[in-house]
Amino acid sequence: MSNSRFNHDAIFRLYPNARVVKGSGPFEAFDENGDAVVIDEVAVSAEEARLEAEHVATQYQRDRAAEYPSIEALVVALWEGVVEERMSAVTALEAIRQEIKARYPKP
Repeated sequence: MSNSRFNHDAIFRLYPNARVVKGSGPFEAFDENGDAVVIDEVAVSAEEARLEAEHVATQYQRDRAAEYPSIEALVVALWEGVVEERMSAVTALEAIRQEIKARYPKP
């Protein structure tokens, strides 16, 4: 895998006692006492692949989040709908959300 973030994430997930990871391959990992943690490169590669696949599969969530109305807009719309009994703000906000969901569907 080319992304070092996945490398380090994979190591930290597989070896929760690892506190420091050095290098860009082969990696060296150390625990809180500075002792070396033995790393299985095959297991790390498999975990990297799993993490990258998960990242790709959830890209739609990040795309949606970037375009969804703000929490402030949501609160205002809910206030208007519930307290002021004007549902038009809630309906308009939900229309925006549905359009974004249609633009970035779940895989």
